[in-house]
Amino acid sequence: MISFLIKRLLWTAATMWVVFTATFFLMRAVPGGPFDGERKLDPEIKRNIEARYGTNDDLDVQYFRELGRAVRGDLGPSYKLADFTVNEIIAQGFPISASLGTLALCFALGLGIPTGILAAVWRGRGLDYGPMTVATIGMALPEFFVAPLAVILFVFLWPLFPAAGWGSWDQLILPSVCLGLPFAAYIARLTRTGMLEVLSQDYIRTAYAKGLTPTDVVLRHAVKGALLPVVSFLGPATAGILTGSLIEESIFAIPGLGIHFVQSAQQRDYTLAMGLVLLYFLLLSVMNLVVDLLYKLLDPRVKIDS
Repeated sequence: MISFLIKRLLWTAATMWVVFTATFFLMRAVPGGPFDGERKLDPEIKRNIEARYGTNDDLDVQYFRELGRAVRGDLGPSYKLADFTVNEIIAQGFPISASLGTLALCFALGLGIPTGILAAVWRGRGLDYGPMTVATIGMALPEFFVAPLAVILFVFLWPLFPAAGWGSWDQLILPSVCLGLPFAAYIARLTRTGMLEVLSQDYIRTAYAKGLTPTDVVLRHAVKGALLPVVSFLGPATAGILTGSLIEESIFAIPGLGIHFVQSAQQRDYTLAMGLVLLYFLLLSVMNLVVDLLYKLLDPRVKIDS
C-alpha cells in the first residue's frame, strides 16, 4: 500500500507539471492578452500594468516564476478581479461549489443506485422499462433545459422554492436536484448493467442453491460487484461536479467557481485559469485514488499495487 501511494504521488506530481506547462503555453499562444479589450489603454498605462504583473517579461522568465509560485501554493493575483488573489477566489467559491456538488451527488446516488438495482432484478417488466426510459430521457436532456424548466414549475407555477440565492436550506434543494438528475440517470443505467452481469455469475447461482433469499443474494453478494462500473464513473464525475456547474450557478445566482471557469478563459485571466485547471486536476487525481481503493474494497481480487 505504501509503495502504491508513493508511486501515485510521484505520477501525480509529474502529470501536474505537464498540465501546468501545457496550460501555460496554450493560454499565451492564443491571440490577445489579459489587458487587451475594446477600450484601448494608453500605451504608457498598459506598460505600467504589464510591468506590475510581469506579463512583459520573457516567456521563460514568466514560466519559471509562475511554476515557482505554484509549487509554493501561491497562485498569484487575478488579472481581472482587482484586489483578489487566485487563492482567495478559490477559497471563497470552492466551498459553495463543493456543497452544491455534494448534495447533487448524494441525490444522484440515492436515486440512481436503487433504481438500477430494481430495474435489473425486475428485468423485462414495468419496473425496468419505465425507470430506464426516464433515465435515457434524463441523459439526453441538457442542463440548460432542465434548470429553467424546474424554475418555471417549482418557483412560478408551484412556488415551493426560492428562485435564486445561497445560504438557506430551501435554496439548496432545487439547484442540487437539477445538477444531480443527469448523474442519477447515468448511475441508474450503469448500476442496472453491472447488476445484470453479476446476477449471471456462478457464485450468485451458488448463493441461490444454498437457500438464500433473493433479497440476501442481491444485497449481500451482488451489489458489491454491480457497483464497480458506478465507481469508475464517479471518479471524473465527482471532480467535475465538485468544481461547480456554470449553468446551475448562473441560473440560480450561486456564487461558486463555475462562472470563473468560463470568464477566466474569455478574459485571458491567466493566473485564475491556471489555478482552476490545477484545482480540477488535483480533485481528479484524488478521486481516481479513491476509486482505486474502493475497487479493492468491493473486489478483493483487484491488486492496487500493480
